[in-house]
Amino acid sequence: MPDDGGLAGDLVQRIAECLETSADMRAYVLAMPLAALTPPLAALRRLYEALDAREFTVPIDDAFYPQRISLWPQLRVPRSIPRAWLQDALTSALSLYPWVVQESADIPLPFALRPQTKIKLRTCVTPAQLARLDNRRNLCALDLLLVQTTDHVSLVELFRDLPAVQCVSVLWRQKPTTTVVADALEAIATSTSIQTLVWTMSLTAGMWDEACRELWAGFLSSAPLSSVSLRGLTAAPMAATAATALVANTTLASLELHDAGVIAAVFALASSVPSHWTSLRLHGVATDDLPPIASAVTAARIRHLSIDLQPGNIAVDEDERHGSAILAMLSSLQCLQSLDLSSMLLPSVEAVLTVLPQLAHLGLSENDLHDDGVMALATALQRCRRLRSLRLRRQGCSDAGAIALASALSTTPSLRTLDVSGNCIGSKGGAVLAAEIPRLLEVNLSNNQIGYEGALALSRMVPRTGHMEGINLEGNPLYVDGVLAIVEGVARSPYRVGSVQLSRTLANPSHIQECLDRIGELPDPAWCIFLDT
Repeated sequence: MPDDGGLAGDLVQRIAECLETSADMRAYVLAMPLAALTPPLAALRRLYEALDAREFTVPIDDAFYPQRISLWPQLRVPRSIPRAWLQDALTSALSLYPWVVQESADIPLPFALRPQTKIKLRTCVTPAQLARLDNRRNLCALDLLLVQTTDHVSLVELFRDLPAVQCVSVLWRQKPTTTVVADALEAIATSTSIQTLVWTMSLTAGMWDEACRELWAGFLSSAPLSSVSLRGLTAAPMAATAATALVANTTLASLELHDAGVIAAVFALASSVPSHWTSLRLHGVATDDLPPIASAVTAARIRHLSIDLQPGNIAVDEDERHGSAILAMLSSLQCLQSLDLSSMLLPSVEAVLTVLPQLAHLGLSENDLHDDGVMALATALQRCRRLRSLRLRRQGCSDAGAIALASALSTTPSLRTLDVSGNCIGSKGGAVLAAEIPRLLEVNLSNNQIGYEGALALSRMVPRTGHMEGINLEGNPLYVDGVLAIVEGVARSPYRVGSVQLSRTLANPSHIQECLDRIGELPDPAWCIFLDT
């Protein structure tokens, strides 16, 4: 068979594009012979080599600081890149990324774009600002943080020149007038490319006339939308209008709602969720709406489910009764892959344990699991072969729960992210977890009670965590010697993909300055984040 170098190179790049983490991508491009790499992969290799040689860093005076440079799977770089060869390498690597992020319409990217490169624009506050963007035809996603303005540039006209925009997020920074709302609605409703809409109306007294309501209802009910997120539609007429339209839409797959009125109206209309809904995220749910939600979702094809109760004082027995309705529904969700339950008392974790082996993500927050519940989950982890993310926030978990989790990590090789923030884990639990942390890509131990002894244990494992995307120790009483020990451990790292978060661990100003001085001596100060505490 003749050697087809082009085919081999294409295969090498296709394999690379399937890699999930920066550590894996770095290892891949550095291990492959240079001749086997496509030009984009060769450029990415030069960028990783520049990171390792500390030729590509985030200057302290750059607005991007203290964030770390990310080369995969998303591209995140400083706003200023003075070296031309780094700019050229970034441009050469662009075909590897489906899109790049531009933070603001007024802040250009620090490298040249290719004609086909798609852009996600994070911040645009006026239509006039959008009109000044040179590459707006390359936009695939747009975040509009709209304010009142005296300019007369119409979003309707601008959107006609945005053929590639598929995702639009609209946030009202001020009370909008009817004219402003109508312009934004018409721009979105007449677009032929939008598939994802995030609509946040922070001031509920916004001016919605009858024409706006009709346009809104028509768009939500008939546009070929795949994902919708709504927040701020608390007025009863708008809640009912939105609910009716959402239930009528036949293409919607992902729905996120933040208002109890809209949620109640949706589940008053839908006794069972449509079969095309695969992701459902409900925030601020009223307790009394849990039973109809559980009934409607039972046996649905939902893959991603998130339910977050609205804050309020309710009787424990009533809360557990409603929590039981949700738990009883879980075993019927054969397609479920991701589950988040927040601010909901759970009578037991048995129903969660039943679906745990099929999950890739489990997030539990403020469920009063305490050590017993966490230990039960830890015991069940050995049956999990798909779980990649486990978040157990604010559960009242102490060292006993942390030790149980640590012992389970070795039997859960798929796990990549562990979040046990806001618990009561002390130095003993932190020290035991420290030995297992290098197995992970990201760990959040913030706002616990880890002290000096725990910090010492963590400092000894830090040099083995260069591949990790983040270690969060914020809000722990580490003491100055503990912080300095961790910084010394970081200094022994040959390279680091992510940062160690050490903010709010000290109160004494002289101790804070001592740590800042030592962090400033690191090969890359962004390896540690130590903001004003």
